[in-house]
Amino acid sequence: MKTLLLSALIIGSLLASGCMMLMPGDHMGHHGERDESTDRQTENGGHSH
Repeated sequence: MKTLLLSALIIGSLLASGCMMLMPGDHMGHHGERDESTDRQTENGGHSH
C-alpha cells in the first residue's frame, strides 16, 4: 500500500508540473493568476528598461 501511495504521489506531482509547464493557467486558476501577475511585472520592467 505504501509503495502504491508513493508512486501515485510521484506521478501526480510529475503530471502537475508538466501541466504547469505546458499550459499554465488553463487547468489551474490560482497558478494562472500568479503567472499573469508575474508576466505583467516582467513586461513593465522590460519596457521601463
